Amino acid sequence: MINLKKINTTFLKYLLTLSTFHLIGQTNFKIENNFLLFENTQTGEPVLVFNDSTMAVGFGFETIQKIRFPKDLEIKAYNNYQYQIGNKTFLVDEGCGPVVTYKNGTFERIYNSFKHRNQYNAIPFHKNGQVYLWGGNGMFTYKNIFTKFNFKTGNWEKVNHSSENNLSPQSKSSQFNFRNNDELYVFGGYDKFSSKQSYKSDHLDRSIWKLDLNSFEWNKVGKLKLDVFNELQDTRSGFVIKSENKTVFVRNNIYEIDIKNNTLKVYKQKTERKLLALISHPRSKNISYVHRNSNGQLEGNTELYRDFKGDLLQETKLYS
Repeated sequence: MINLKKINTTFLKYLLTLSTFHLIGQTNFKIENNFLLFENTQTGEPVLVFNDSTMAVGFGFETIQKIRFPKDLEIKAYNNYQYQIGNKTFLVDEGCGPVVTYKNGTFERIYNSFKHRNQYNAIPFHKNGQVYLWGGNGMFTYKNIFTKFNFKTGNWEKVNHSSENNLSPQSKSSQFNFRNNDELYVFGGYDKFSSKQSYKSDHLDRSIWKLDLNSFEWNKVGKLKLDVFNELQDTRSGFVIKSENKTVFVRNNIYEIDIKNNTLKVYKQKTERKLLALISHPRSKNISYVHRNSNGQLEGNTELYRDFKGDLLQETKLYS
């Protein structure tokens, strides 16, 4: 047996450093409903903006400072469309419109872009330094359009492109989507015909679509199994993240998707939480989230993804 008294002080400090790295970072301040959570592109750490003018930075949310968010913009409207390009983080309004940049602790609005209210629940992606949205809903219609932010004019523009195969998914919003290198996969979602009665119907389109981000060509990959489709369809009540080279959908359970090997693994949450926001930190393999605790208060946490994940419930094929 090791005699701890003989371990020198330096080694004890080393052990303490290792154990501290694996501790959960948790907020101990009050968070209001109007909050924003995103990853700092430069450091790979979480940034939590709350109570309109306060920001907490770091895996333990330990660095707190006053900030000035661009005037007349609601911070909670920037949780959905977040882009990491170069050494900057770009945040876009939830309905498409005003773009905000974050760098070195400062938020700056790129002017000329107005609040569109035209692409809620769209799919955000970036390519060659350009910021895009696809699909969504707004103005009483559903979309299958591409829009791109023009950094020179400060405005959003519709992308006109011709497709050789003339294929594209239906106009929808809230589609499940994930990216694998230069391929964007989408399926499910909602349109004007969607309802609670037809939501789990075998007649709904269960196709998986793949978008080549170099050519902007759409192709069908396969058809989701019905039981998988029913589990993954309702993305409005969950969060899609990247962790440890996996696409992960977190709702009540945790769904790990491997499109190349056509597999889906379902896990429990180790401790079930009422999540309100969730982001991942691929460099450190951590995740950060805001949840409502048993007292009804909002808390921010950071922990390793493997510590967040519980027991394996099921493994199955993703599509046919």
